[in-house]
Amino acid sequence: MRPALKIFFAYIALTYGVQALSDAFLDLENAATYRGFDQFRVSLWMVPLFCGLVLAFWRKLPSVKLPDISGAKRILEARAIQYPLIAVGLFLSYRFFTELGSGFRHSGRLLSEVGVWVSVLLIVRVYIVGVLLHRLFGILNQTRTQSRPDRLTAFLFFVILGLSVSGSLDIPLIFFALLLVLPDRLIRPLLLRTADVSASAARARLGRSALKLSVVAAIAGLALFLGRSNKIGVQKTAEIFLNPAQLINYLRYVAMRTSSSYGSLQSIGSNHLFDFDLQLKAWATPFRSLFYRLGILGGMGIPRPSVTSIARLNFMTTYLPFHPRAGSSPGLLAASLLLPVFPLNVIVATFLTALLLRFLDRSLPKERTRLTVFAILALLYFIYPFYESPQDFFILIDPNSGYLAFTFFVIWVNTRQADPRTEAVDA
Repeated sequence: MRPALKIFFAYIALTYGVQALSDAFLDLENAATYRGFDQFRVSLWMVPLFCGLVLAFWRKLPSVKLPDISGAKRILEARAIQYPLIAVGLFLSYRFFTELGSGFRHSGRLLSEVGVWVSVLLIVRVYIVGVLLHRLFGILNQTRTQSRPDRLTAFLFFVILGLSVSGSLDIPLIFFALLLVLPDRLIRPLLLRTADVSASAARARLGRSALKLSVVAAIAGLALFLGRSNKIGVQKTAEIFLNPAQLINYLRYVAMRTSSSYGSLQSIGSNHLFDFDLQLKAWATPFRSLFYRLGILGGMGIPRPSVTSIARLNFMTTYLPFHPRAGSSPGLLAASLLLPVFPLNVIVATFLTALLLRFLDRSLPKERTRLTVFAILALLYFIYPFYESPQDFFILIDPNSGYLAFTFFVIWVNTRQADPRTEAVDA
């Protein structure tokens, strides 16, 4: 199976499979969270349908030769670009740490309320993420090695990301930046499989597996701790982690909070499958938000829309609790049902998904079964925002849109000109 398909199925398994099992065995009380929640019913037909269509399009899409923009790699590699942005990032991230702190995301304050400097910091962070992804592609394809300046900048990226952390999802990125501080001989075995079948190689693989599990456990633990300490403080969070009963309750709470894509699919699929009014509203929402932001830039005084993103629309549509500003990404499958009209919306969504996967696959190694599970999860982390709320990309003037556009650019820069499907590799 091609690496891009592995990434897609990893997303499906973690987002819908694990959540379905959690809902079944942990009693997450999703019925009290989501409107019209019907356990499993929608997943039982939607997940196989979506995956089947993605596979069908993957196999049938014709080969497309993309323009070669590999020369643009200098944007991601030039020290003349990296060092000034690192200097700016260090200064602004320290200011973020001292003035706003890791709880900023949960403070309810808008970017427009805290100054332009936070937006500049977000731009620097987007560039850093792009550079880290570019280096990941270089390691996986074995097209470049980590020089000492690369490892130094990776450490400075680690400092910037650590000082400006604002949520639990930042933790894997911080760990990955720290990983790139290590020499290549230590990084490659974590990301690439070896064909050596000797006893010594088997022992080495066992040791690396233990290391990978330790890293994943450390990332998960820190993410869980930070996710709670942002809201109630470090001391109270430590008390929760030291009390087994409170820790179990907290883990159930986390499982419920991370089930938004699964819960949204059940709610929208059960109640709004043929809701053309909602689908038209979802189609118009990102463009209304775009026109509003263009109006701000042009001084035209366009009134702020009541719903400014698909995430906000999804929250208002699927969640029973009310919050004046909260949003919740619908996930890839529920987002497809918010397009007009069923079943055409699913066909279009699966076609675009297969196209994106084919595009991504041309940046990955040609050989079969080359990537480790750790590498698959790392790649999934970088492209996960493509799956969260795809329609919001059309807002354009937005940090998330900037992230998606720059990530797309990084993938394109690293694409091979030959389509891996034509290189004697099975799907």
